[in-house]
Parts: sequence; C-alpha cells; structure tokens
Amino acid sequence: MSSHTEAVNYAIHAAAVPVLKVSILLLLAALTARPVTTSGAAAPARQWLRTVLAVDAGLVASTAFVAYYAALEPAVGAFAAALFGTEWLAARGLLAAAGGRPGVAVAVGVAGIAATQVAMVAGHVWEGAPQAIVAGPAAAVAAAPLCMQLDVAMAAGWLPRVAAILAGGA
Repeated sequence: MSSHTEAVNYAIHAAAVPVLKVSILLLLAALTARPVTTSGAAAPARQWLRTVLAVDAGLVASTAFVAYYAALEPAVGAFAAALFGTEWLAARGLLAAAGGRPGVAVAVGVAGIAATQVAMVAGHVWEGAPQAIVAGPAAAVAAAPLCMQLDVAMAAGWLPRVAAILAGGA
C-alpha cells in the first residue's frame, strides 16, 4: 500500500481493482467454461442459471486465492471468500448476459483489463510511485487481488482485528 498513498491514485485503484478482477474472471470464464444447453419450457431460466454457476478457471483461481488468504488469517479468508465469490458471480452473470457467447465476453473482459491497467498506470505516474509488479512480481500476484479492497474495508472500520495485526498491535 506504500505506492497508493496519494488520494487520486488510491481512488483510482479502489475503483479499478474490482473491475480488473471481474474482467479477468470474465475472460477466464469465457475461455474455460463449457457451453450449457437446456431444452423445455423453463430452458432460458435454467440455461442462464447453469451458465452462471458452471465451474471455470476463474472459480478455481478464486478458490486458491481464498485458501491462501485464509491460511494467512481466517478473518481475511472470510472477507476474501465473500469478495471473490461476489466478483466471480458478477463475471458469470456478465457471461450469461452475453448469451454465453465467448467472443463477446472475451472482448468485454479484454476491454476491462486494458481500461483498468491504463487508469492504474496513470495513477502511479500521478503519485510518482512504481506499480507493485515492478517492485516484486511474486509478491504482487500474491497480494494485489485483495490488498486494495482489504485496505478500503479496514478504512471503513471493518475487520478491526486484521487492522490491529497489520498495525503491529496484535
């Protein structure tokens, strides 16, 4: 978070990180979800629900991140589970809204990734601080999916135990 101390950069990241994560999850869903087809009178509703809830690479990656964060601190894991679950469902809902057409979902996912990356690079230029990926790629991949959202939650007064641990008070 030391590269996100300037208000403009912080605000850009607070808005862009969730969009980036949903865009990545949408891209993974579009590329790895099996097409679902149903028939009968309730087919559209059933197909939409099955499209939303089908397992894909994004669900696997999200589950792995949640397990990692939960191993570090159970309260962070619970927060991550709620956050990643919501983002995964949002991505799957977007895929379903695209009629399950992977091409449309890929285009939307790539556009979301590109837009958020441009915004976040601009934020870092504004702040004059390097992006985390430059400072340490492995640490960035491990922390970036949750770091900003966790900081926003703690600033809002959620997760006081986690805030105390990070502040060195527990």
